Amino acid sequence: MATKYTVVQHSAVTTGDPQFEHGLESAAVHSSKGEAKILNAGGRIFDTYGEAEDYAEQEQYPADYSGLIPHAPGTFATRVRLGGRALYIPQS
Repeated sequence: MATKYTVVQHSAVTTGDPQFEHGLESAAVHSSKGEAKILNAGGRIFDTYGEAEDYAEQEQYPADYSGLIPHAPGTFATRVRLGGRALYIPQS
């Protein structure tokens, strides 16, 4: 399987920075089993790193939001983690 990507909670949260609680970043998915787990939890899969990063940017800084601190509107699946970071579950 070619590497695919998903979106997870920003790694700054794992170091204790609360400003990134609703921040996002991409994460690589290296197996079909991992991909299925992400999709079953409600996450999204992207074919390229760029697509995942673009999506993360749009989610955490929506058009109607003018702040500097990331504010993604979805939730996080804390039972599904990639590199210690919780999987992002979009609202829709």
